[in-house]
Amino acid sequence: MTRPVLQTRPGICYICRKRGITQVHHIFYGPLRGMSDENGLIAHLCMDCHMNAPHAVHRCIDTDLKLRQRCQRAFERSHTRDEFVSLVGKNYLTEKEKKK
Repeated sequence: MTRPVLQTRPGICYICRKRGITQVHHIFYGPLRGMSDENGLIAHLCMDCHMNAPHAVHRCIDTDLKLRQRCQRAFERSHTRDEFVSLVGKNYLTEKEKKK
């Protein structure tokens, strides 16, 4: 796995910042899971923020979208938008946001 593009690390939830046991969340999952691993498109999440709570990324569309947008912004600090879209197949940011 490549170093994460987000500032995330094991033992600290990226969303709530709670310390403890975390799980690796592949921000682009399903058929894009391997690509997420290869490109560092992951976040360490506590079980509540990952699966259990109403705001959990696998239960809440808003949380999932916000995490994907943060990931895209971070990726685009060192890559182009076209590179991002070629990896994940979609732009998650508005057209008003900076493009490289």
